[in-house]
Amino acid sequence: MRRLTSPSSSIDRGWSIVTLLAAFTSLFAFFFTFYSFGVLYNHLIVVYRQIDHNQTATSAANSSSLVEPGLCSFDDGDNLSGITAWIGSICIVLLSALSPVSDYLCRRLGYRIVIMIGSLLYGLGTSLTAAVTTSPWQGVLLYGVLGGVGGAGIYAPALSLIPLHFDKHLSLASGIAMSACFLGPAAGSPISQAVVDRFDSGGLAVLYGLMGLLSFGTAILIRPSSRYKKGDRRATEAKPEATNGVLAMFTSAKEHPRVIVWVFVMACEYTLIYITLVHMIRHAECALKSDTTTSSLLLTYLNLSTALGSVITGLVGRQVKSPIYLQMSLMIINGALAAFFPLYNSYALLAVFSVLFGLSASLVGLMPFVISFIMGARLAPHGVFLMTFVTGILAPLGPPLAGWMYDLFGNYQYSFVVTGLIVVLTATAEMGLEVILQKNRNRKEKERQEETINETAVRDSIVNIRETSL
Repeated sequence: MRRLTSPSSSIDRGWSIVTLLAAFTSLFAFFFTFYSFGVLYNHLIVVYRQIDHNQTATSAANSSSLVEPGLCSFDDGDNLSGITAWIGSICIVLLSALSPVSDYLCRRLGYRIVIMIGSLLYGLGTSLTAAVTTSPWQGVLLYGVLGGVGGAGIYAPALSLIPLHFDKHLSLASGIAMSACFLGPAAGSPISQAVVDRFDSGGLAVLYGLMGLLSFGTAILIRPSSRYKKGDRRATEAKPEATNGVLAMFTSAKEHPRVIVWVFVMACEYTLIYITLVHMIRHAECALKSDTTTSSLLLTYLNLSTALGSVITGLVGRQVKSPIYLQMSLMIINGALAAFFPLYNSYALLAVFSVLFGLSASLVGLMPFVISFIMGARLAPHGVFLMTFVTGILAPLGPPLAGWMYDLFGNYQYSFVVTGLIVVLTATAEMGLEVILQKNRNRKEKERQEETINETAVRDSIVNIRETSL
């Protein structure tokens, strides 16, 4: 693993721990709404369909077709499942597409300012979506565009702080930070559903606004890392060509092409995760006839399992020779579980799937650690922004495609099976590549050791000859 040869004494302790807690809280508040989008998605479909029916109703017969909250509405034939899914997907796309800009602003303005501004924008976008939208396109503008711009200032900046503040405990710190990405929705899904049931859209708007303020408040605690240059606290100690300009993350990736392959493999995994988080609630309602509250608990099981697994993988990650082996092994298990999705034909089996899927999805908890393993700690922030950029462009295609497949076939099974198989194949290929690269690294290390031994033997021989001649 690449690491600093002489890390500062402030790394791994002191304000680094405070910064980890601040990043954890900002990520928790952000994902409280972001990964519980399945609850908002289901509610918005009902709201938009009721508004559409009310606008087009011309008789009592039309009025009788209204859809009540919590009911499966596949037979309405209005394709709202796929269209509404674009609200969250546009948010993810912008969150990712703006990663180069976010990376640049973090180096120019500082991580604290960027996260604070992002928190305000994201809280405003999500609140207005819940409160005032009457059509999917309004949701796209508010949640998708405004929320996406705000999210670009929270997610990747908060995660990219971790490699700058930790060295010896980077694996564990990565797991703790990533666990917030799942503890947030673990609390967000049931709380959001309870608020919707009791207070409708207005209560949900207030709740999302409070989460934005929580992220804003904790971002104040963030401080620059000692890995920043003395003369410029906003620029990291990497090569100038790797830190200057909006395209810095692409320049860094060019120096470490290995990270590009890994990022595309992770994009497949995130596609599967997004499909699960967005559509599993509705699958339980439509295919298993579960009520909305009971169905939303599935996301709680999944997210709590992933949060716990992220901390565990963080503890184990430092003990393995290559964290990529551990990550890809979990990814293969995760994809295989999804590939057998048609077998989960009861709520109990789907609950077991949620727990096992969440535990194996904890592979994402190793993300900052693996990037640091590949690129080195000082360039790792660029790797985090690159991963956010690529996965956010590709993975959001999953939920709309799954929504359209539901509109076409009446179930989500095909989406899970196909995506699960793709995840298994790509993870297997990535592990095979890592085996080859590890063998090459071992061979080069062995050659280097042999050269060192030979050089030492030659020096000793020269010294012996000189001593003998004297």
